[in-house]
Amino acid sequence: MSLVGAPPAAVWLLVFAALIGFAAWRLRPLVVPGWGGAGARLVEVVLGLSLAIVLAEVLGLIGLMRGAWLIAGAAVLALAAWGLARWLGVTTPDETERARGWELAAAGALGFLLVAIWMLGALRILDGGLMDFDSLW
Repeated sequence: MSLVGAPPAAVWLLVFAALIGFAAWRLRPLVVPGWGGAGARLVEVVLGLSLAIVLAEVLGLIGLMRGAWLIAGAAVLALAAWGLARWLGVTTPDETERARGWELAAAGALGFLLVAIWMLGALRILDGGLMDFDSLW
């Protein structure tokens, strides 16, 4: 993995994840209105992964499976989700049990650490290909 190529790729991956996450967060009240807490977060994760996979498949189908097109598609999805939720007047329900600041900070730090560890391995494979014994056998 090159030191020049890895940080920009990691930033673009985070931008893509943030756009898809925003779209899922705005669309979740349309799918399961009134849900909150862990169940709502699970629905958002599944919805976000589904959006990312469908976007990648559609772009691959028309021959535009490139990083810039993925970011542009994710931005279009995020804007469409925001516009649809705004047009329908859907708001996220108020959480009855709000997390304390340190709990949110701890959860965010743990999530960032997990994504960073995953990205190190993923970027190495994307840069140089699969080099494990089982993959080359």
